[in-house]
Amino acid sequence: MPQDRQKELEREVADLRQKVEEQRLRIRRFDEQLRIKEETLRWIFSSRVYRFSQGICKGIDKILLPLQRLRRTKSSPPTSQQQAELCTNGEEHDADDEPLDRPLQRTLPPAASFDVIRLPIIDWDFRFQRPQQLMRELAREGHRTFYVRNRFHEAHSDIEIGEIAEGIAELTLPGPAQLSVYTEQIDDDLLELFFRAFDRLRRSEAIHQAAVIVDLPFWEPLAQELRRRFGWKLIYDCMDEHAGFSTNTKQMLAHEESLLSSSDLVLTTAKVLTERARKHNDSVSVIPNAGEYDHFATGEPHEFYKQLSSSVIGYYGAIADWFDDAMIANAARLRPDWDFVLIGSTGTHDVSSLEGLANVHLLGEKPYDELPRWVHGFDIACIPFKDNELTRATNPVKFFEYMSAGKPVVSTPLCELEPYEGSYYPASDGKSFVEAAERALAESADPQSHSQLLALRRQIGRENTWKARGLALHAAICGLYPKAAIIIISYHNLEILQQCLESVWSNTHYPDFEVIVVDNASGEEVTSWLRSEAKREPRLRVQFNQDNRGFAAANNQGIELASDAEYFILLNNDTIVPQGWLSRLLRYLDNPTIGLVGPVTSWAGNEARIPVPYEDPSGIEDFAYKHCAQHSDEHFDIRVLAMFCVAMRRGLIDAIGLLDERYGVGMFEDDDFSMRVRDAGYRCICAEDCFVHHWGEKSFKKLERPEYYSIFESNKAKFEDKWGEEWRAHVARDWNADSATPAHYAQFTRDLWVWSCPLCNAKHHSLLEEDTKLDCHNCGATPETRAAAVEIARVIKGRPVPMEHALRKQGEEDAAPRLYIEGLSTPQLTAICCSSGEQADAVLLSDHKGQVLQNPELIEKALARMAPKGVFALASPAGDSHQPELLARIAAHQLDIIEKAKPAFLRFGIKEKHAAATLLARG
Repeated sequence: MPQDRQKELEREVADLRQKVEEQRLRIRRFDEQLRIKEETLRWIFSSRVYRFSQGICKGIDKILLPLQRLRRTKSSPPTSQQQAELCTNGEEHDADDEPLDRPLQRTLPPAASFDVIRLPIIDWDFRFQRPQQLMRELAREGHRTFYVRNRFHEAHSDIEIGEIAEGIAELTLPGPAQLSVYTEQIDDDLLELFFRAFDRLRRSEAIHQAAVIVDLPFWEPLAQELRRRFGWKLIYDCMDEHAGFSTNTKQMLAHEESLLSSSDLVLTTAKVLTERARKHNDSVSVIPNAGEYDHFATGEPHEFYKQLSSSVIGYYGAIADWFDDAMIANAARLRPDWDFVLIGSTGTHDVSSLEGLANVHLLGEKPYDELPRWVHGFDIACIPFKDNELTRATNPVKFFEYMSAGKPVVSTPLCELEPYEGSYYPASDGKSFVEAAERALAESADPQSHSQLLALRRQIGRENTWKARGLALHAAICGLYPKAAIIIISYHNLEILQQCLESVWSNTHYPDFEVIVVDNASGEEVTSWLRSEAKREPRLRVQFNQDNRGFAAANNQGIELASDAEYFILLNNDTIVPQGWLSRLLRYLDNPTIGLVGPVTSWAGNEARIPVPYEDPSGIEDFAYKHCAQHSDEHFDIRVLAMFCVAMRRGLIDAIGLLDERYGVGMFEDDDFSMRVRDAGYRCICAEDCFVHHWGEKSFKKLERPEYYSIFESNKAKFEDKWGEEWRAHVARDWNADSATPAHYAQFTRDLWVWSCPLCNAKHHSLLEEDTKLDCHNCGATPETRAAAVEIARVIKGRPVPMEHALRKQGEEDAAPRLYIEGLSTPQLTAICCSSGEQADAVLLSDHKGQVLQNPELIEKALARMAPKGVFALASPAGDSHQPELLARIAAHQLDIIEKAKPAFLRFGIKEKHAAATLLARG
């Protein structure tokens, strides 16, 4: 019984296998029918009859469309909604078109390097050749690759994205469904439609740096526009002599001339094409065709060959104008005992001379994955091409695939096969084809010679792989980008430095950059880690200084070390860069009027600072993606670019020189450099579409506050002495209710409070909570002011005033008292005189060891300018025991001046660590 059951199961399994094979055969037949129909449609669309009929239809449309619009206008006026659907350039859109500024949604994973977009000559799934092979290799190198279809959709105005394989996306552009890329042109309306779709794709998928590879001249207007508007590189892959195609029009050939002359890089596959390209363009890279060795080296012959008993002469590829039907037909008649297996779509090509021959098998197109099984059934592989303008420029992919399979090859003696003479058998007509094939079949009679020839073919296959060509293409693209040097100054703060460099390695997509870290005598922990990191990362160089040379001098060292760089980026070590940051910055430097460019940030003392909703580094990337997409291409001129992150060309350094080292450890070198840039006739701009997170003053915070302010005062004097004018304090951007606040800040600004720091006149925006400290994030002033402000407000208003009402809320009237909160030392008091403090109700002077209030001249000048209702001195010495004496000394010394303002003195007990304040009123 078990044996019977076993036999029954075996029969069932055999039946199922047979059914599976039958279904597979059906799928293959349907697939082949589909391919034939698609090829037939392609040839129909490229025919003169079709083009003529399309021309007539377009002419009729031009006549009827205005009449239809007139009829609609007369029948009923457009509604406000319909009017809103008219775009600014007069285009009309369907009512269901989505607006361009609708919420963005990313489909693909973030980029790891520059992106590659291919505008091809064939669809991905048509015939797997050079375009697909190179894109697959680039994807394997870590690039996001976008392969555009030659067919279009009419569903909406966006690009439809599909996944082909890991790292490879297929794009279907919006457009007329019957548009033929082989015979028609991109007019102005279609170009605008394509561009808007790509702009949407660029912002949603965060495409920062991209290379656009054009295969077919049809795409030339679009590629030019993408380069002009986005700065993407334009690469023309010249793989054919387009004048040799019967379907190409004069307009198509004119587009090719433009591609040859204006592309950033022209790729060629053949000597004839290379010579022609170099007459138009100096940037030409020869990247011949190749084969996928591992794919073709092995394979079991297809079952089809079991029905053949004679020698098989095989071919696969397109059977079109360049295929020599006569050569094969004559050879088949001369050797009826041989079978000629021809694999490939014939389209509308006339193959009647072959169809009547019993030993010629026209099998149609076969999938790329199945080709090894077909080629390993060949006794001889052949390339029977005509000798004409087109084939003289042909570098046949199939030759390298045949070589990888180790097959003897009979071929027309093409120009590109000259380097491989001796590895194939040349033939020019039917008779010579037969003679060459007979010699090839006789190889096996001499095992030693056969073994040597087989080894030679395999070697050719191994040396000409798509992997090697992909690496060559990658190198050629990278060569289009001038080298950028990112210069980082390190001074202790290992954790911050590690965070910065990690973000640079992960998020910098620019193809050619290096990082130069100049260490200003950090401790052993930092220097040891930098040595280890430099061994691990080849793009990192480190310069170790024996002492702290200061910000300007260290950056100058880095610039001088980067002798081969065209761009310099000065980046603080207390920054975190998001994806695409460098590409966004350097794009602006393509404009020769711009000398210096910097990003917006989370921490700066001027207009570059923007409010951010994230609370820790995990939110930086998402915020940067949304902010930069919504502010694409936006920038503004700025008086001073803070050097936490700035980019410039080498030419700027050549024109104005290095950073001024007179400012020592730092401060004011950025003001100085920005003035020199503007004096040289260049612009300093802040890029709204580039964001870099900045922690702020991680090095200067290691200084004691008196030392910090001493450096500030000294460098300010140096700056004013050099330029002969008073230093202008930095002014932060005023994100108030009247300004054009971006939509994604709406929930943020509802609870935003505004206050000003008199040291730098910077406006601050704080989300006030119970434990909020009013620290100035621009100048570093850190007064303990919360309780003092409440008490001062009580004195001014005559009643208790909560802290939330002691400041002006976003968008509210100035009914509540305004408080100008002072810092710790004399430079802050000096800055009062330049502020807009005359509007103040009161000013709080927080003092350190009596430094502020011991300068009568400064106080008198400040009070004369401000004329506040009250001046409040917050004494904050190092020890509470000295406070009574300090207060008495201040009162006696400043009695006359202070009496003028009827001030109130506050004694603030620091040691007690509570917010209680004792009000000592005078006068």
